[in-house]
Amino acid sequence: NKSIKSIKYCKSKWINCPSNNGHKKIQTSINNFIPESWGRKLVIKPIGSHWTQYPKGTLKGTFPVIMSRQQLKENEDEPVPIIIQEYIPHTYEIRVYMIGNRIIAYQVCGRNTAEELWTAAEKIHIEPFELPTYVMKSLYIFKSKMKFDIGAIDLLIDNNSKYVFLEVNLSGDWHYYEKKAKNNQVSTAVQDFIVRSVRNDD
Repeated sequence: NKSIKSIKYCKSKWINCPSNNGHKKIQTSINNFIPESWGRKLVIKPIGSHWTQYPKGTLKGTFPVIMSRQQLKENEDEPVPIIIQEYIPHTYEIRVYMIGNRIIAYQVCGRNTAEELWTAAEKIHIEPFELPTYVMKSLYIFKSKMKFDIGAIDLLIDNNSKYVFLEVNLSGDWHYYEKKAKNNQVSTAVQDFIVRSVRNDD
């Protein structure tokens, strides 16, 4: 799985990552693989798609949630494989789009849960963000190793101003971020990338 592979690569090479454990059985994970050193708060999110048919014919969304260790022990197993992740206190989130050799980043403030992007859009503030050169260099190396052309990377800036890698999403949408930030930089970069790719194929 590319999510697990990307996290393992980042932890071994270049940037901070939360501790992670991937499993479908929550109770197995919490009892055997989640040390107390991870703290009382944990993040639970799907390894792959947020959407699944469970039961068959019913579309269910599984989104990242923050739970206490005790809540997690009482929770039922999810219908999709999940990652249980150490919770990282942070100042804000950064969404980074990598399109060919372009990097476009946005700062995200005001979000407490994943679904608030849709359910409480009025409280979410998004604006263009300039990444430090050392982070951009690391992202280019990561992109080369993971072998993708277009992807959305989620980072945190923790309370000590350190960058923390969360995940890469190869099907990450960008319209929402552009709309909130009032620009179309990602759309333009994607268009330019496609045009260049077609011309190179010719």
